[in-house]
Amino acid sequence: MALLIPPPRVLEGARRARSNMDSFFRDSNGVVCCYADGSCMEPKRNAGVGVWFGPDNVANISEPLPVPGTNNRAELLALLYAIYAAKEAGLQQLIIRSDSQYAIKCVTDYLPRWKSNSWMTAGGDDVQNQTEIRAIDGASVGISVKYEWVKGHAGHHGNGEADALAKKAAEQSLRNHQAGY
Repeated sequence: MALLIPPPRVLEGARRARSNMDSFFRDSNGVVCCYADGSCMEPKRNAGVGVWFGPDNVANISEPLPVPGTNNRAELLALLYAIYAAKEAGLQQLIIRSDSQYAIKCVTDYLPRWKSNSWMTAGGDDVQNQTEIRAIDGASVGISVKYEWVKGHAGHHGNGEADALAKKAAEQSLRNHQAGY
C-alpha cells in the first residue's frame, strides 16, 4: 500500500507557520482549530483539498489532486493534510472541523470496526478509500486530533474559507490536467 504524504509545499508552509503561532485560529480553550474541505467538480472530476488554519496563515492549504478525483477522497485527504501540517508546525493538539459527515464517520465511527474486520464492510465488501483512511490513522499517532462536524454553507467563516481553498485547488487541478500534468 502506497504511503500518502502531502506534497512538499504543504509541509513547507506548515514549517514556516512555526514562526508565527499566533496566526493559528484557536477555540475558546486555546486549542488550534482548522477547517478542512474537499471539492470535486465536473467536467473532468477535477478535485482539490482546502485547509484553513487562520487568516493569512502560511500553513493554509489549497492543493490540487490528480484527475479523476472524487469528493469523498478529497474530503479524506483534507483531514490527512491538516494532520500532517499540524504535526509539521509542531502542534500537539488539533481540532479539525469538516462539513463531511462521511469523512468524520470514517475516521471516528467506522475505523475501529474496519480494522477488526480486516478492512471489510458489514456487507463483506472492501472498504472504499481505505488507503486514505489508513493514512489518517497512521498520521494521527503522536498528535491528539478531535473531529467536529459543521454544517456546510451555514455561515461558519472557517468552513467557507476552507471551501474556497478547496474550490481554487479543484480549478487548478483542471488546469493541470488540461496542460498534461
